[in-house]
Amino acid sequence: RYTGVKICSIRLKEHRDMFYRELKYIKMLDHPNIVRLYEHFEDRYFLYMVLELCSGGDLFDHLLEVGHFTESQTAIIMQHVLQAVRHMHERKVCHRDLKIENYILRTRDPIEHNRVKVCDFNLATTIVENQEMHTKCGLPYFVSPQVLIGKYNQSCDLWSCGVLMYTLLAGYPPFVGQSDAEVLSKVRTGMYTFDSHDFNQVSEDCKDLIRGLLKLDASQRFTAKFALNHKWFRLKVPERIPPLKLKYLDNLRAYGQMSLLKKASLLSVANNLDEESTKPLVDTFMWLDKSGEGSINFTELQQGVERAGFSAEEIPGDLAQLMEHADIDGGGELNYSEFVAACLDKRVYTKEEVMWGAFRIFDRKGFGRIGPGDLRELWGHGVTTDWCRGVIAQVAGEGSRFIDFDGFSKMMKDVDISQAPPPKLPRAMEKAVARMDTAAAKLLRQGSRPSQAAADQHDEEDRAAFLEGEQGHEQEFAAHNHESDGGEEGAG
Repeated sequence: RYTGVKICSIRLKEHRDMFYRELKYIKMLDHPNIVRLYEHFEDRYFLYMVLELCSGGDLFDHLLEVGHFTESQTAIIMQHVLQAVRHMHERKVCHRDLKIENYILRTRDPIEHNRVKVCDFNLATTIVENQEMHTKCGLPYFVSPQVLIGKYNQSCDLWSCGVLMYTLLAGYPPFVGQSDAEVLSKVRTGMYTFDSHDFNQVSEDCKDLIRGLLKLDASQRFTAKFALNHKWFRLKVPERIPPLKLKYLDNLRAYGQMSLLKKASLLSVANNLDEESTKPLVDTFMWLDKSGEGSINFTELQQGVERAGFSAEEIPGDLAQLMEHADIDGGGELNYSEFVAACLDKRVYTKEEVMWGAFRIFDRKGFGRIGPGDLRELWGHGVTTDWCRGVIAQVAGEGSRFIDFDGFSKMMKDVDISQAPPPKLPRAMEKAVARMDTAAAKLLRQGSRPSQAAADQHDEEDRAAFLEGEQGHEQEFAAHNHESDGGEEGAG
């Protein structure tokens, strides 16, 4: 896959804080219209964030090229933007810097065949119910009047969406001036006009949506959910050809019958494949997600099956049970990554390099085996060692303490049917299984074995069992550690 890397100097505390803030919030989000994080790591001098590569450039560059967008193009862009904002707000994340440069296009294809993604979360913050935000931040053209006062909530993001929508259509923002002070003065009043020359051909429905997003009274301003239901989108966004295929439902059924570890492995695969590899599934997810919030409930799946035009004989009779078993985090819905993981083609996830990538995420110490200690470290303190042993036993058999790559690849390739529905993953675990932390990323970059001391981080029983088969390698480990570059010491 191709990726983009954001690099931040470790020298200045302000830069470090912004980096870790962005990392915190981007990890909380999982939506096709939000740039995806693959991994992050650091060295002595820099912090690194590895993100999906979006080669289409940002919306500002495109606006400079074309002058302004058509109403139909603007509708497509704004639908993507508002879907991302709705997902952020559902996850209690307020972006606070939704300027035009912070929207990027996945490819260089025309808008009609492209996907807009929100990026740059270094000013984001947590939404707390009935609690105002006070930090004044954002670009003058896109900042809301309430932010200038220092008393605001997540509706500031919707104001920025209104400014964006106006700008896409006119080629310039609704509040302009010779200086930042003049711009901010106009923002405070909330007064703007639709110039007859630039908005003569723009529909009243379109203007109505802009007015709703640019309400001076924040309590009257449209929410993302309300805006997405505006009739303008139904009139201007072309209806897509139903992309749902029966084989996706077959894959969904197979996923529901897999062991817990295999489900988690496919989640990690889904999170680390580039969108080009999964585009049909992403398109299907967006088509099914009528609400735009970034998840599919049973009603949406059922309606999607009906809209796809399948015959009564083709529609699975156990659709509700099929979805329940595929819902790995027990949330009652399939989110973006769950859906892609569940519907992945077996030919994709059984490629050798794909399986190795997933295996390394679970093999935390780099010893070539996955044990309960690895799973606990990956999934956090919310799980017990006994529970992790049960996860391993479900794949490797009762009494097995480890899974090597041969066993892992066999699990990925075999039709894996458990006798009973597997236990649900703790909700916080879903993201954890798909991310490599700093230590794991360093280990992969280093390409070396960790020190013997790393084994001491396993639970006592895990370590004893591991060393039974590894005593013959002690001298090899010691020799390797002696030769390792001191600059990488402790990286594992």
